[in-house]
Amino acid sequence: EGLRFDLMIAAYLLNPAKSGYSVNDLAWDYLNQQLGPTSAKTALEIFMKVRPLLEKELAKKELIKLFQDVEMPLVEVLAQMEATGIRIDVKFLAGLSRELESRLMRIIEDIYGLSGCQFNINSPKQLREVLFEKLKLPVSKKTKTGPSTDEEVLRNLASGHKLPELLLEYRQLTKLKNTYIDTLPGMVNPATGM
Repeated sequence: EGLRFDLMIAAYLLNPAKSGYSVNDLAWDYLNQQLGPTSAKTALEIFMKVRPLLEKELAKKELIKLFQDVEMPLVEVLAQMEATGIRIDVKFLAGLSRELESRLMRIIEDIYGLSGCQFNINSPKQLREVLFEKLKLPVSKKTKTGPSTDEEVLRNLASGHKLPELLLEYRQLTKLKNTYIDTLPGMVNPATGM
């Protein structure tokens, strides 16, 4: 109550694809400081240093209104949901999981058909080999391990080839299924159904 600025929510808005938004993550990302275990005092110091940087970036990307008018008011609602729990339709999610599994199997078959081989779709190394060595698609971005296969790269490649588009759909559905649809039913308290 009375919360006006949340570092993690601001950082999420600026980079929703990032895997973590802890104080340590933010200290590294915005201050280039690697921290060990953090005390309340250290966390407050990081907050005071990082907040103006996040505010500046939110303004630059025209995200201040979204942050202040949508995201921050939702904090209280989400906190209440987290404390109380929410009801979910376990049967519906089970059916949706089966439907997505079937759809993913069709996508995998299409990926193998377009690539001309079977490979581990979740392996960046094998994916690089298929996209850039076998299919000779253009490399637009590199990482320290080789050509990037991140979402931005796949989106750019999708305009010239169907395979990157299928890979994006595969990633999106796999994440949805594994992160939410298959996980949420296991979090239900049998006593309350929430």
